[in-house]
Amino acid sequence: MVNTLVNSTCVTIHFMEHKLPPWLRLQHLADRDPRRAAHLAQRALEQISPDHPAYAWAACAYGYAAMRWERSDIAYQWLETACTLLAAQGHTMAVLHCRRALVMSTLLTPYHPIQHATIPDRLDGLIEVYNAAEQPLEAARTSIQRIWFLNMQGDPRDALATAEAIEHIIMQQGTPYDQGWLLRLRAHACTRLGQTELARRLLAQSIERFTQVRSPLELAKCWTVAADIDQRSQHYEQALENLDRARAIFQRLALPRRVVLCDVERGSVLGELGQLGSALTTTQHVLTMAEQFHMQFQVAISDMHLGNIAYHARLNDLALAAYRRAQRRFETINQPYYSLICGRNEALVLREEQQHAVALDLLVALAAEAQRLGDAIEAAENIFLRGQICSDMGQYDEACTYLQEAYRRFSVLDHPVQAGECLLEQGWLMLRHTRHPNLAAAQHALATAYTILAERPAYQWRAAFGLGYCAELQGHHAAALDQYLTASRTVATLRVSLASEHASSNIFRQATELYQHALRLAVRLGHLDMVLNLAEQQRAVALYVQRDRPALHIPPHLQATYEQQRTHLRSLIGADRTGTAFADALTAYLDTLLRVRHSATLDVAQPAPQLAIAALRARLSTAHPEGWTVLTYVDTGDVILLLRLDADDLTLQQIGWDTELQQLLRLATHRQYRMKTYLDIQRRQATGTRWATLNQLGARLIAPALPDTLTPDQRLLIVPSGRLQAVPWAGLRVGDRWLCEQAILQVLPGLAAQPAPLPATDNHAALLVGCSTFGNRAEDLPGVAAALDLVAAHWHGSATRLVDADATRRNVLTQLKTNATGYRLIHIASHAQMVAAQGLLAHIKLTDDDLLLDEIARLQLQGATVVLGTCEGLAADVMPGDEILSLSWALLAAGARAVVASLWAIYDRAAPVFLAPLYTALARGDDVPRALAYAQRTLIVQAETVDTKEAACYAPLAWAGFCALGVGGDCG
Repeated sequence: MVNTLVNSTCVTIHFMEHKLPPWLRLQHLADRDPRRAAHLAQRALEQISPDHPAYAWAACAYGYAAMRWERSDIAYQWLETACTLLAAQGHTMAVLHCRRALVMSTLLTPYHPIQHATIPDRLDGLIEVYNAAEQPLEAARTSIQRIWFLNMQGDPRDALATAEAIEHIIMQQGTPYDQGWLLRLRAHACTRLGQTELARRLLAQSIERFTQVRSPLELAKCWTVAADIDQRSQHYEQALENLDRARAIFQRLALPRRVVLCDVERGSVLGELGQLGSALTTTQHVLTMAEQFHMQFQVAISDMHLGNIAYHARLNDLALAAYRRAQRRFETINQPYYSLICGRNEALVLREEQQHAVALDLLVALAAEAQRLGDAIEAAENIFLRGQICSDMGQYDEACTYLQEAYRRFSVLDHPVQAGECLLEQGWLMLRHTRHPNLAAAQHALATAYTILAERPAYQWRAAFGLGYCAELQGHHAAALDQYLTASRTVATLRVSLASEHASSNIFRQATELYQHALRLAVRLGHLDMVLNLAEQQRAVALYVQRDRPALHIPPHLQATYEQQRTHLRSLIGADRTGTAFADALTAYLDTLLRVRHSATLDVAQPAPQLAIAALRARLSTAHPEGWTVLTYVDTGDVILLLRLDADDLTLQQIGWDTELQQLLRLATHRQYRMKTYLDIQRRQATGTRWATLNQLGARLIAPALPDTLTPDQRLLIVPSGRLQAVPWAGLRVGDRWLCEQAILQVLPGLAAQPAPLPATDNHAALLVGCSTFGNRAEDLPGVAAALDLVAAHWHGSATRLVDADATRRNVLTQLKTNATGYRLIHIASHAQMVAAQGLLAHIKLTDDDLLLDEIARLQLQGATVVLGTCEGLAADVMPGDEILSLSWALLAAGARAVVASLWAIYDRAAPVFLAPLYTALARGDDVPRALAYAQRTLIVQAETVDTKEAACYAPLAWAGFCALGVGGDCG
């Protein structure tokens, strides 16, 4: 009689009869290399006649090997065949073992509510039959499957109770495989209940058993459990190491579903480490693979992790949508534990949205569910979140009570990370909500939290900020500034992993108070180099991340979604943008953009802890031997810090955000005042002084820092901030002269990035794009053809033209993507539009379609100079952290070395007047800022002699809005 043993989750098959050694060897091989065992069993089936008695055992071996290889459909088919054949041969016990294996196959198949609902009854029925047949060990082995199912369903208490009932049988009579599996399942359940130290001890014993039987597959599964324990214990680097060890084994054994499981957790750990971009890339990949394999649980987990990433970036709409998607999936596949977590995460987002009452109501319902499930961790998380909400609402006593209770519970559960978060909130609560803060207690809580949260940068920076604040209140200014700098570097590191202006900006928004404290203290202490470093560390991070990334293409699985959403959003550009339909479309588009930009891991350098000022001076002195000065502006909320850097000195001026300055900025930047200001109509009549607004604004923003030695050939590099992004610098006046007459102006996004060297090539090719007709989408531009003729006549290289019918979206994108050597010049003459406060809708109009801002940012321009003969090419939607949504900035992100564009509308009649001197200067070899200065100065001189009818073409309204924007101080 052949005795076949199919042991629960490990499903070990022992062929005891000496006449069938091949099947025994296959069984042992399947434990080590299931793919090879399945291939050998399949070959054996092909060589045995179906009516031969051994065929049943070969079918059983093939089904077992296929199951170990996680090919559940094949396993199910052949195990059913084996059941039928073995029953016909009278092998009753073997049939029971095959039925048990079939239950395992069901567990490994995509979730089906009816099929999975039968699993407990099927297992209980088998246990009853084994006990009736006086096979207690087999009954216990079947109970191991029951434990695994309970763990899958998020019921660790019942899992441990079942394990306790069979432990004596398995440990006394079972094989090392049996013991290893029981120990690992117990470790998994203990981990879910927060008993991490006990889980470690149990897992160590499990690893010992599987090492004894030399099963790399089971050892790899142990390492995944170890990674889970490490993650809960805040040992994130160790968790990654264990996941990588397991993943390598699963890949070698061709177990792609197991690889997906590792990557699910890997994405979660990367998120905890603050590597949000890498976490997003990994989780997106997992989501795609899980959907491909119909792994519904992993799809839901991935959605939840995407929500976590969005939450840390405070993309609240995206986070809420992801949590709700995940919760619906968890409810569908009967996962109450994870559904509970999603509900709590939803309350987190509601708190961020200031919906405190709604969040508290949700938490009350969730607390009852946590109690029903016996989930002590979620109960503590619920209490902690209530404390945070009470703190937000100014309910100090209630917040203290909740936070202290949450800290006590997390400490008992041995969850140091969550306990550290409680201490962090308590420390800040002591600082904010008491009239006389208990600085000693707050400092102790924050210092402890800082140590505990060492691997949680998204939280640790707040602890460092709090410690700095305590030190500042105690008068320890140097120590306070050190802590502020530490916190600021951590925030910059969080931002640098994200190629999204919205996400990066939202992280900065959380740290705005830190940034302002740090700047003010550095100013008070006279550390101007630190002021400059702090400003540059946090400025325009997403731009540099996007510029330095490799070529980015939309992955196939996102292509259709992207095109559909882009088309839908474009159709709404001219429609009412106040309704929920538009908001939903914009949110969906932002979600897709985030995924597209992180479809591959970005290989970008971490932000330098401080700007190398000496190296910057040397570089600028080499690039501009005629002399240079940098004016960089920092908006602290109540004042503007104006830093002037030159080859010898660094000085600071403070400019108050008073009513006069705000009014001057309105007159100089708002569309409704533009004509009056730049044609000098209203103010001149009122004051009798020419260009009064522009003189006064220049006196406020420029004159305090303008060096006496400035000459027309020197470079004035301007780094604006916040509201100053809209200032037309060339049109300001200092000492009754235009600023563009006194220096060569160049606007920079920041000083942190070094410009890429120009490619060593003789390529002087130009791409000229022009659209004069747009149907009913926009007014005609009759002067486009003449403008392109002018550019072609002045340009000294070859020129490719795409005009009107040829200037389609597809043709433009194709030209820019297929020209291997790139273009030295790209000139675009068309309509463009910047949609206020909705920068993602910024676009350039082409003959058949619009080229949206993100499409522009994903081009590969290879150091080209771009001239935008369009309206509002430099207009910007400015977000915190000086993250800018602008057509010009998108071109820089795409690799343009320099961009010439206007802040406002370009008049068709004035375009040739401006372009002629600009291209004359470019043709003779001037770099872009010098060529622009020449063009502007030429129009200023000619304005004195032109006919009155043509005066508007030479007035500041025609040229002052143009800027030369570059990514580095020596752009050509």
